[in-house]
Amino acid sequence: MSEHFGKARVPRAAAVIMIMIFCGLLLCGCGKRADGGPDSTEGNKLGAELTEAQRARVIELAEAFRQFGEYDSSEGIEFKRMENIVFCMFSDKIKETEPAGFGTVSAEEADEAVIGVFGNVRIMDVMRRKYEADGDQTYYFKNGEYHVMITDNSAYTYRIESAEYNDEGNLAASVLVLREGAEQLTLTFELMPNGESFRVKSCKVHMWY
Repeated sequence: MSEHFGKARVPRAAAVIMIMIFCGLLLCGCGKRADGGPDSTEGNKLGAELTEAQRARVIELAEAFRQFGEYDSSEGIEFKRMENIVFCMFSDKIKETEPAGFGTVSAEEADEAVIGVFGNVRIMDVMRRKYEADGDQTYYFKNGEYHVMITDNSAYTYRIESAEYNDEGNLAASVLVLREGAEQLTLTFELMPNGESFRVKSCKVHMWY
């Protein structure tokens, strides 16, 4: 009789153990990222689902507008300030050529960058008569190329804090800018979709110091 009782309890005990293990696994899995990737937690804060290309574009614009400053397309923009986006977008991405401390950006690349940020505004026809070799100290135009002073922006990192499409179909995005890990400023964009990219409708800057 005792032998029969012992045999009957073995599978029941095993079932209890299996249920306990299963519940433990469920509890351990709560709160973990779905894919274990470093951007998963950040992505959960975004109302808009951005592709990798779109996220990269938002960060690229934040890198440029950290230096460029505030902008509102409804107020228009002067040529010289618009042209400054060439410096802001390329100064830390080009290799040194001549003179020392400068790199070059072709007229076509510069024009593409300006159009990509501000829309159908071409600078190809006017920038040739805007600068001489001894002109602007951070960038100047000569022999069909921009000569741009090289800068080191490696101390800065960027984090997309929020991103959501508004009623106009534009992306409202907030990007936190950190310098050596310390919060420095927040850029608030309204971005107009352009395929997998974005153009800038407006940018506001909020300083943290």
